[in-house]
Amino acid sequence: MGEAPPDRRAIVALLSAAVAGVLATQFANPETWMALAPGMGRGMRALVAARAWQAGVLVAVYVVAPMIVARATGVRLSARELGLGVGDARRYLGVYALVVGAALPIVVALSFTTYFRHVYPLFAPAVAGGRVLAAWLPLLALMLFCVEFFYRGFLLAMLRPALGRLALFVMIVPYALTHADLVEALGAVVVGLLLGTLALRSRSIWIGWLIHVSIAFAMETAAIWQAQRH
Repeated sequence: MGEAPPDRRAIVALLSAAVAGVLATQFANPETWMALAPGMGRGMRALVAARAWQAGVLVAVYVVAPMIVARATGVRLSARELGLGVGDARRYLGVYALVVGAALPIVVALSFTTYFRHVYPLFAPAVAGGRVLAAWLPLLALMLFCVEFFYRGFLLAMLRPALGRLALFVMIVPYALTHADLVEALGAVVVGLLLGTLALRSRSIWIGWLIHVSIAFAMETAAIWQAQRH
């Protein structure tokens, strides 16, 4: 465990969540890249570059910066504490199959709604498929890793010494608030609790990341299918 006392770890975690949330909201978006690099134009390469910028910002604010801050404040988190190991993840592959299996029919049903088609795919040019889709999906997976690392890895590791299992419910607050859309924000409360519980029980963020990525890819695929139908 880290050398810092539990209370200090909790304070650092909560301040990190506040600052990371603000920075992600303000800078981890394609619009910021377009404003910073107007010379890139608005072509397909520029749109992909904007999403790469978004992923890069999330790596910086959700992965790199928190680890630097933790070390600077006397906390040394191991890969095991951060949930980067496999842990007991294999024991929860059945949960993964159950959750994703239950989610897929719901995703398909929702894809027929106007609301769904208005929001998804998250990267509209992915409708073109091919190299654009091949570039977008790894970036989406990377961004979801950053989210899982920070909220289900870093925050839980920092908060648990002081709060125990209550850390799970504290983590939900900043996580839900990163979602601007009302439906997604409310869903993030349930999803965040599920993925946080899995992270704590499996001692790994990977099973939650797999669930997050699988459902996100399914939503993008369903949205692309619907767009190509119309």
